[in-house]
Amino acid sequence: MGGLQDRVSLLKRISSDIHEEVDNHNRMLDRMGNDMDSSRGVLSGTMDKFKMAREFLSKWGDLSQTQIFAKIEMLRA
Repeated sequence: MGGLQDRVSLLKRISSDIHEEVDNHNRMLDRMGNDMDSSRGVLSGTMDKFKMAREFLSKWGDLSQTQIFAKIEMLRA
């Protein structure tokens, strides 16, 4: 009977460990999901800025990178 009780105790511990591991993974996945949502917001904002910059620069026509930087510096002054 002692062997059976030992096996049952072992199965209970294993079950408890699996439950704890699943909970830990679920928390980790929730954090990852939240981080991805935050990243999506940042990337969306960056893409909007790139679109605005592209629209703004397209008004100047076909300029070289140096010419674009020169015009930006003139606007800053």
